[in-house]
Amino acid sequence: MQFLHPLFLFATAAVLVPVIIHLFYFRRYKKVYFTNVSFLKELKEETAVRSRLRNLLVLILRCLAVIALVLGFAQPFISKKGEETSDQPKFVSVYLDNSLSMTALNEEVDLLERSKETARSIIRAYRNDDQFNVVTNKLDYRSRSLLDKEAALSLIDDINHQANVLKLDEVVEFQKEIFTKTKGQRENVSYLISDFQQGMQAELDNMDTLAKTYLMPIRSPIVNNVSIDSVWFERPVIIQNQASKLFVSVTNHGEEAVENTRLSYTEDGENKPLGQLNIPAGAQITDTIVLTFENGGYQHLELQVSDYPVQFDDTFHIAFDVQKIFKVLHLKGNNSDAGSNVFRSSSQLEVTSVMLNQLDYGRVSEYDLVVADELTEMSSGLTSTLDAYLKTGGNVFYIPSPQQLSTTATNYLADYKIVLGNWDEGKQEVGRVNTQSYIFSGVFENASANFYLPSTSGSYKLSSGRAKESVMTYRNGLDYLSAFEIGFGNLYVLNAPLQKAFNSLSDNPSIFVPMIYKMASSSNEDSALAYTIGRDDIVSVKLDEKQSESDGVYAMANEVLEFIPAQQFINGQIELNVYGQLNTAGTYNLETPKGEKAAELAYNYDRLESDLEYLTDTELAEIFGNGAEIIGYSLKADLTEIVQENENGMRLWTLFLMLALLFLLGESLILRFWKIN
Repeated sequence: MQFLHPLFLFATAAVLVPVIIHLFYFRRYKKVYFTNVSFLKELKEETAVRSRLRNLLVLILRCLAVIALVLGFAQPFISKKGEETSDQPKFVSVYLDNSLSMTALNEEVDLLERSKETARSIIRAYRNDDQFNVVTNKLDYRSRSLLDKEAALSLIDDINHQANVLKLDEVVEFQKEIFTKTKGQRENVSYLISDFQQGMQAELDNMDTLAKTYLMPIRSPIVNNVSIDSVWFERPVIIQNQASKLFVSVTNHGEEAVENTRLSYTEDGENKPLGQLNIPAGAQITDTIVLTFENGGYQHLELQVSDYPVQFDDTFHIAFDVQKIFKVLHLKGNNSDAGSNVFRSSSQLEVTSVMLNQLDYGRVSEYDLVVADELTEMSSGLTSTLDAYLKTGGNVFYIPSPQQLSTTATNYLADYKIVLGNWDEGKQEVGRVNTQSYIFSGVFENASANFYLPSTSGSYKLSSGRAKESVMTYRNGLDYLSAFEIGFGNLYVLNAPLQKAFNSLSDNPSIFVPMIYKMASSSNEDSALAYTIGRDDIVSVKLDEKQSESDGVYAMANEVLEFIPAQQFINGQIELNVYGQLNTAGTYNLETPKGEKAAELAYNYDRLESDLEYLTDTELAEIFGNGAEIIGYSLKADLTEIVQENENGMRLWTLFLMLALLFLLGESLILRFWKIN
């Protein structure tokens, strides 16, 4: 048995008080009235014996009462597992998981409220001279603060749900960093209050053995949940007035099948139902939506699935740019005017034709398609510019010259393992259009109909050492138009010049115009439909020339929030850092210094916690090894007392106070009912 305040034991000297009272009070002489002298001796002997016995019992009870009181104030305890317990001040760090999974319910109260009350009980269990630290998933300056008891309790009241998700190793490392601030002046104690989802699992190789660690699982009996996990378009470029397929992935994380759950989407404030889904237990399904956008520019959608009670993952926001006009750069050779008028026949193509010696290399990246039309010479500056343009998502349409190709022109293709062989002046007819390729998919209403297909009276034999897609082929099976993926972009190679003397393609606008249009829209670079809060803190947004030259600060805003992210301009893009400023899912406008909309960005909550499976106590014990102790949670338990018992062992002061009261009660009963006549 140990004592929390051993100095109180000196007060046992107070046991002399009842002894002194006994010596001086009970030894006083008393008058005894009697009627018969013969009974005097017998009465005196009997009275003396009973009086001494009663006085001795009273003395013993008083002494025991004093000793019990002294021991009670010294606060004796039996240390837990034989550990030594010191009276040293403590530094207590409490991690309170306020992630969105804590919106799950336990007896109609969400887990965060349960956790907050648990944290309060923990802090109340310690002394006023102890120091505290309250860590949340935000890991902001408040999570690093050293607080007194009242400040810690006040901070807990202000904690709300947070979008960030932390793993166990991140929490442990953060608390370890905080403990270094105490510099060994206090005893370190760590508490982790969480639902301990499977997604939090991590390897803990370096537990802080200088801190006592307690795990307090607070879980919900509800493990069923349905979530929208991801949303994507069939093609990365969305074109105005053309049908686009949108795929929605929905997962049932529960152990029971979900029937007739409602899927819908909201566009321009109008909610539109898409139908009902039946999802087997633990299964993931993908639903397809066909959408057509009448307006160009930035659009946003909100996909929704009906589910309760965990709802943070029931909504998925996306934002995207619907292309209205594609910009085409036509690099002309000496005789390459054949297609110029056809290019301009489409209102959705903005064509800029320049001679090679007039080209501004710095503006190539502004175009959706670059047509290298009969370039007999290609400088190293041009080839390097086009290579960088392709690899970052651009599209190049290469049209050879009927003249002898220079080494620089052939080397450009050779760098991609593409070879234009000998010139053939024989007439050939195109026999097949690949309607499965992106260039011609959805272009013709009847894919099996007979088209007026082009023919050539002069062409090169094309061969390739890299993967290709045959977009159009001759009747003999040789390639007429081929597509190659280069980085995030596409290189299209025609094997014949576009001049009418050699090629009839420009005379066929029903094929040529949609072909150029689809080439301009065929980037393989997936523009981000949405970002994840807490993971995609740094994003890059491509700006047009006017926006990238704007002076001032860009801001992000929606209906309820406006803030200025950290930002810098890099090669026509703005890099945004939203860390710590964005905590609510939704669509945000990126506004220029002049208040114009430069882009729309959609942010969603992390789906890491959508699966409500929890780490069991056994799994937690394996992760932490001997470095932590699990405290079982019960709604009816006195948590403050449990914490004190864990920290200081079994306290016995209440037992000794009760004994003191019993001793005093016994003394009162003896004095009242034990009469000496």
